[in-house]
Amino acid sequence: MDPPARARGVCAVREIMLADERWRFVCTNCSFAWDEEFVVRTADDGHGGACVTYWRNGVQLMSPWTEVLCQDCHRSGVRAIARPAAREPARERGARAGRRPRSRRP
Repeated sequence: MDPPARARGVCAVREIMLADERWRFVCTNCSFAWDEEFVVRTADDGHGGACVTYWRNGVQLMSPWTEVLCQDCHRSGVRAIARPAAREPARERGARAGRRPRSRRP
């Protein structure tokens, strides 16, 4: 019988991806709204799935939509909305892809 992979000096390599996400929070009680930024760490869980964790200032947090209290009225009932990444202007996208931007006609 073969010894376990770890005993043979073989270990699994897990890919870890980091991404910045911005979330908008809106209180359904007082309508107060605010934004927060998180670092999202996605790693392979070793069983074919993904493990996603949220971080801010080096501290691991619960997911942005879990147990959020309003920063103004301190009540629950806060909606969390993922903010899309800022889109770059089409002129910059075209220039980066090697295309010349079209000139606008008056």
